[in-house]
Amino acid sequence: MRRFYAIGDVHGLGRRLELLHAKIIQHIQAVDGEAVVVHLGDYVDRGPESKRVIQACLDFKKKSEELGFETVFLKGNHEDMFLTAHDGSDFSSGTQMFMYNGGTETLMSYTGTDDFIDWRKSIPPEHLEFFRNLRTDYWADEEKLYFVHAGIDPITFPECSEHVKLWTREHRRADYEVWNANEALKGVMVIHGHTPNRMFQVEHDQGRRLNLDTGACFGGKLTCGIIVPGQPPTYLET
Repeated sequence: MRRFYAIGDVHGLGRRLELLHAKIIQHIQAVDGEAVVVHLGDYVDRGPESKRVIQACLDFKKKSEELGFETVFLKGNHEDMFLTAHDGSDFSSGTQMFMYNGGTETLMSYTGTDDFIDWRKSIPPEHLEFFRNLRTDYWADEEKLYFVHAGIDPITFPECSEHVKLWTREHRRADYEVWNANEALKGVMVIHGHTPNRMFQVEHDQGRRLNLDTGACFGGKLTCGIIVPGQPPTYLET
């Protein structure tokens, strides 16, 4: 039996991610079975330690290889904005959107200053490679678990666009009459982040949808959901 660990939106909280990684490793080593750790995206922006977050992810990947468990890194809309800004000009609308949505804090974590001239040179090649290699979803077919950053369109699922996977806050994702009409969603639970809960709590809707964005960068906890098929989720927090 596989045990899944899903980490919600981090948003530049490097030290707390490191602490959560340590808790996850301790938990994996204390129980039997195969483990898969899925990061749901939005590693950067808003918080002050985006560079530290990306390095923590790279270090955790190495640790997972040493200890023999799988780790998956999904792309969030904030990584999408980062890449748009990196690959565009300083005066493009994409760069302005990135800066407005917490990119300033990300660049300060890399440059050490609020002077962002030539900021692209401050991004280590291995960090840029990390951004470019992020995937948009992860299917655990056998367990009927679907991991994605933002959510799905229950009408078109599983043929959802990348924009939907990274950006959606469509209310229909929680309309289970719509879900029930789609054969592909029968028995499936969607695990996502992206939309912070106003009460800083996990949202677990009828076993269909698990939202793990508990608003860490707004004063909530950074949350990892532990999902074992046939059992209610449990949680680790920092």
